[in-house]
Amino acid sequence: MTDFTMTTDADGIAVITWDCVEKSMNVLNWDALRTLDGFIDTVIADEAVKGAIITSGKKDFAAGMDLNVLADLRNASGDNPAQGMFDGVMQMHHILRKIERAGMDAKTNKGGKPIVSVLPGTALGIGLEIPLATHRIFAANNPKAKIGLPEIMVGIFPGAGGTTRLVRKLGAMAAFPYLLEGKTLPSRSMFWHYPHYSNQGGFPGGAIRSGPWKAIERYEDGTVHLYHLLDDPGETHDLSSQHPEKLASLRSELHRWYREVDAAFLQAKPNGPKAWRP
Repeated sequence: MTDFTMTTDADGIAVITWDCVEKSMNVLNWDALRTLDGFIDTVIADEAVKGAIITSGKKDFAAGMDLNVLADLRNASGDNPAQGMFDGVMQMHHILRKIERAGMDAKTNKGGKPIVSVLPGTALGIGLEIPLATHRIFAANNPKAKIGLPEIMVGIFPGAGGTTRLVRKLGAMAAFPYLLEGKTLPSRSMFWHYPHYSNQGGFPGGAIRSGPWKAIERYEDGTVHLYHLLDDPGETHDLSSQHPEKLASLRSELHRWYREVDAAFLQAKPNGPKAWRP
């Protein structure tokens, strides 16, 4: 039995499931990587397949790469272990780049098929680098989940594209703690701070996302809105009047975060009305 299996439903959606036999956590080895590569080839080539989901059959997604793989690359390369390591890493890059491109036209960068990852829990090392190569990552609201690239803790950098793809998603400064310190991201609230207007119609405001709930606070006058994103992903139904206690809790957490990061707010114009402050 292989570590990866694939099924395709009636709608043409392929589900690639990672489930290492007789192991409590998924870890990647070369045989499993080749199997995944073959499934991605099938997804891209089969016209009946419209897209793919990569997920786990366990409560967590993956604990990372089997470090014995790196030792095998070195030991199998004779007098040039560095070349063996390089060739192995480039094979991983090739496979993850294939997931990222997903059949796009090489000249126009158009076409291709959507490939997403669904993380039920912890995703570490290559267990995060694979999702980073997909087009969307959906992570369960799992308080026990740890997500990150802890390779630096054993003296190596992420070798399968994590250093570049994480920086693209977070920016260099935000990505550095995960790349250089091995920090992991627990399940926690997320915050936004946007203290200015934009020519696309954006307004000054802050927001907090906690589980399925999102609260938005306008900096012009302190107006707040509350949305349940699982039921209302388009944020069209304001629930602030129906759930005042939830709104108050989220707003208190948001204001505490403002103070922690010394957030800046709108300044009053000369002889203008007093600026709102939280």
